[in-house]
Amino acid sequence: MKERGPIFYDAERVRWRHTRRVLEISGALLTLLLVYFFITIAVSVDLPAGLLPDTKLGYHALKTKKRTQPVREGRRRRVANIGTVPASYDPVRAAFFVSWDPNSLASLKKHYREIDLLIPEQLHAVSEDGALTVVDYEHGQNRVKATPSAAVSLVKQDELHQWMKSLNPPVELPMMALLNNYDGVHWRIDDMVKLLENPLSRQRLVHDAVEFAVESHEAGIVVDFEEVPDTSQAHYREFAAELGPALHAVGLKLMLALPARDDAYDYGFFAKQSDAIVLMNFDEHWQTSPPGPIASQDWYVENLRQIGEVVPPTKLIVAVGSCAYDWSEGAQKTHEPAQPLTMQEALLHAFESEAQVVGNAPADPLHGIVEFDSRSLNPHYSYYDEHNHVHQVWMLDAVTAYNELRASERLGLRGTALWRLGSADTSLWPIWDATRPNDAIRQKIEDLPPGPDLILEGDGDVWHFLDTPKRGRRSISYDSSSDLITNEKYEAYPLSYRIDQIGAAKKKLAITFDDGPDWKWTPKILDVLKEKNVPATFFVIGLSANKWPQLLRREYAEGHEIGNHTYSHPDWENPNLSNTQIRWELNLTERLIESVVGAKPLLFRPPYGIDHQPEFAEEVAHLPTAQEMGYIIVGQKVDPHDWKRLSPGVPLPASTIVFMMAAGIAARRSSRSRSLSMLSVPRDMSLPPFLNLSAKRAPRSCFRFHRRNNSRRAPTASSSAFITGFGWPSPPRLFSESSSLAAARWSLASWRSSRNCGRTAPRCPRRCPALPC
Repeated sequence: MKERGPIFYDAERVRWRHTRRVLEISGALLTLLLVYFFITIAVSVDLPAGLLPDTKLGYHALKTKKRTQPVREGRRRRVANIGTVPASYDPVRAAFFVSWDPNSLASLKKHYREIDLLIPEQLHAVSEDGALTVVDYEHGQNRVKATPSAAVSLVKQDELHQWMKSLNPPVELPMMALLNNYDGVHWRIDDMVKLLENPLSRQRLVHDAVEFAVESHEAGIVVDFEEVPDTSQAHYREFAAELGPALHAVGLKLMLALPARDDAYDYGFFAKQSDAIVLMNFDEHWQTSPPGPIASQDWYVENLRQIGEVVPPTKLIVAVGSCAYDWSEGAQKTHEPAQPLTMQEALLHAFESEAQVVGNAPADPLHGIVEFDSRSLNPHYSYYDEHNHVHQVWMLDAVTAYNELRASERLGLRGTALWRLGSADTSLWPIWDATRPNDAIRQKIEDLPPGPDLILEGDGDVWHFLDTPKRGRRSISYDSSSDLITNEKYEAYPLSYRIDQIGAAKKKLAITFDDGPDWKWTPKILDVLKEKNVPATFFVIGLSANKWPQLLRREYAEGHEIGNHTYSHPDWENPNLSNTQIRWELNLTERLIESVVGAKPLLFRPPYGIDHQPEFAEEVAHLPTAQEMGYIIVGQKVDPHDWKRLSPGVPLPASTIVFMMAAGIAARRSSRSRSLSMLSVPRDMSLPPFLNLSAKRAPRSCFRFHRRNNSRRAPTASSSAFITGFGWPSPPRLFSESSSLAAARWSLASWRSSRNCGRTAPRCPRRCPALPC
């Protein structure tokens, strides 16, 4: 019998050649499919210009070389030596910090390594019973009387301490709490007088202040009681004599901030009771005085000479001001005080007044040009406002700081304290801790980096970037014989982000939901919206939208707007977030939404805390990228904080959120069922009213803003369960996850949308006639 071979044996290997060819072709097609998929993600989606100008401006974000500044060595040794005679000249560098200006924290984040001692405004003595008061500037300037333990707990929750804990390793910066008589609005002079004259009230304040310093693990207390009347000076001396020994008994320091050249104060007595006096050596001309130099050099040096007669230099720390005052001719007639300005605000006013003459004011060859007064060695300029009133602005900048630091150095003072973080000239820092500087160090003053301030114009929750940061420059003249800078000229002004805020409309609100869709709460929210016939806008996360596409279709089908909220909800303020990752995040979500609903969203809201009103430059550094891609950037000035929890697992009560809504909350989160109780809202409550480009803009306001809460916010229940398992994906991981989930589906959808792009323009938001399609 003839032997038979295996049934599937192919001696000629014909089937193998066919199989291999099929596998090769399939592999090539799959590779092309994946390549096409990645190309569609890397290439920006074609969106209409929206709010962008017809001609694209040649502005690009400022690229700075990020060098990690080493931590100033010996900071704890210098702080520990306050009040003692050091073996060698080793000045302490301190800085004042305030919570009511977000630029103060922004400046600290950049320069904390260059500071020995931080003096944050934390405690307030504003009641005659001597109780400690904490002012919560981040939640509407709420004033809370508190025990020392409660005060420590409240202070540890502020943004300063949350930021310090957020770094790895956490920031360890010596601090001494500032105790003053300011309640967040007014200086409480009468209450301070009654407190000081009452021994029991003084005893209570001393006890509570010491307990606070011990429990907060700070180096001591800095007392800054303003405008102490002559009749209360004796009681103030008694208070200092009681507080100093109490702090020293537990190994802590006491410093007293006192005004310069005021004969009512017994500087010698206060120096004996404290470890150091912080001499506030500025305000030669103050807010209610006629215009003039804030701290002329001769006046500054003479003050140091006079106090040096009764206070040893080792017990003297001098405050170096870096700020400006703007005196208005019209305000002087009505006895209104001068407007305090940060240095960046003052230079911005100089730039704008130099650029054009405001109103009908006559042309003036000195109009808006910063001059350096040769007698006082203080810079100043004048300008006209829109009412034709003359303004005189005097400044303390990096040049005045250099001269003042040299005078302090020659007298061998214990150190200097910057007033204040967030207000100072940005070019001050390279010379801040320099002793006996050379020409190379002095040359650094000529470069003026842009500060943390933002230039905000108009009113509304739609943001349009008009300009990005630019560095400034000055030239200086140095006199080696006096070791002073005797002249300066501003050749270019430093400028920050310029943002046009658009869309404010009277009696109109917009209801928005972020971080969805969510399988549990989104359907219930949609049911209520449909019942009330209220349109809303849903800013969706790509990961959640890919998981629940049927909810995305329903949102769109029922007439709601869809906005882009990135694919994985990255930390938008992370400096390591690259423009490439931003484009991938936005393009992934854009392609996904288009593949599900057949339309391209134009609206974009950045994740995390930046959806509130922008307050300093680092918050918005990534947003120009989204605008360049054609997106309309939508913010959220008022946040009901319904994503917060009273404690782990305990959400805010619905009544609290409803109360906030009744008070004017217009935008909210979609994460919890208690949100449903707030949806009985007026009919006209969609996002497009915010896009009314014809809305009248409010006058520009570049002055300080009181910061609302901007706690770090994780994605809410609509997406946290999915994202937490993966963490925040890096770009390669983002690609691998997304491609494994939906490569074929999105590629086909991208092919379909690319065909449609040639025939139909991307859609504009509905109910938005003001936007061109």
